[in-house]
Amino acid sequence: MRLILFLFLMLILLAPVNDAWSKTPGDLKNGAVVIAYFTIDEDTGVGGVTPEQFAAHINALAESGANIMKLSDIVTALETGGTLPPKAIALTFEGASHSNARYAWPLLIDRKWPFTVFVSAGQMQQSASYLDAEAVKALARTKGVTIGAMPSSYDATTQGSQEFWRSLNVTRATIRDLTGQSPTLFAYPQGIPPRDFTGSLQKHGFKAGFGQQSGVVSTYNPRWLLPRYTMAQGVAGDDRIRTLLRAAPMPAFDASPLSGFVTANPPPIGFTLHASLIHRAGQMACTASDGQKGQISRLGKDRIEVRFAQATPKTRLRVNCILPDGTDDNGDDIYRWLGFLYEMPTDTKPAVTPLRVPQ
Repeated sequence: MRLILFLFLMLILLAPVNDAWSKTPGDLKNGAVVIAYFTIDEDTGVGGVTPEQFAAHINALAESGANIMKLSDIVTALETGGTLPPKAIALTFEGASHSNARYAWPLLIDRKWPFTVFVSAGQMQQSASYLDAEAVKALARTKGVTIGAMPSSYDATTQGSQEFWRSLNVTRATIRDLTGQSPTLFAYPQGIPPRDFTGSLQKHGFKAGFGQQSGVVSTYNPRWLLPRYTMAQGVAGDDRIRTLLRAAPMPAFDASPLSGFVTANPPPIGFTLHASLIHRAGQMACTASDGQKGQISRLGKDRIEVRFAQATPKTRLRVNCILPDGTDDNGDDIYRWLGFLYEMPTDTKPAVTPLRVPQ
């Protein structure tokens, strides 16, 4: 009996760490919207927003009764099976730039709203554009501010999993030396993981990793690739804020391919939809950032396939699958949202993936 008990305990201790959430999800609408900002500046490019736009976003969030939460509290709630409040929102910033420090963070601090800044050790050496080490240290002492990590090298993602973890650990060690705290949240440069991403988050001391694909953070997402809605020119109107406040999780499992590098153009997308929603799969629409609308097929009991007729010339392709799901108290439409962000192959000639007709 003792031998059996010993073997049982060894199986538990030696079992590979699973980066899935610890509990089976219950509430199909339990989730949170995480917003990613890049630069807030008067002379912003297509990847940023102006100070006026950012102020309008903050006002829209306040008027809509959004619950602005710490990103770490959202992760903890999902990790432990906790229930998130309605309109749960987390605000994040990609890089500790001087422009964000000038135009954005003072507005949030005045409102006592928490936010997360993902910093890179490499950026701390670029004092013309980003806060240096001492300024990051002071920022970390600001109430409500969480410091997350990005790799010290911005192109670490393209160099493979080993270099990604090495580069990320350089930033984590730098932040720990500055603040005495080790970050548990990280973001992928350009929003996608390395080609051969491997390694448990828990093994490396992190709780969650964030990309830049659209979607609502919930227990249905792999914790190493949580979604965020990006804010940039063209999608930065305050009406977008109100749309995101009506977004709900898409209970999808076993998605393939996940956001990241892909070898097929167009990528053949598939995922399993929760049994309670499969009967409404025909209402789903999947649209790519090149303007194509995907053909949606149901295979077997609950498998969904999305196929696009033409290869895309884009080097980065977004795909958003949206399913209407009733209305809120104001009569506005609620949408379940599942997004993908792909880095398309560049070394081979794009090939058209034939459409599959369900049997």
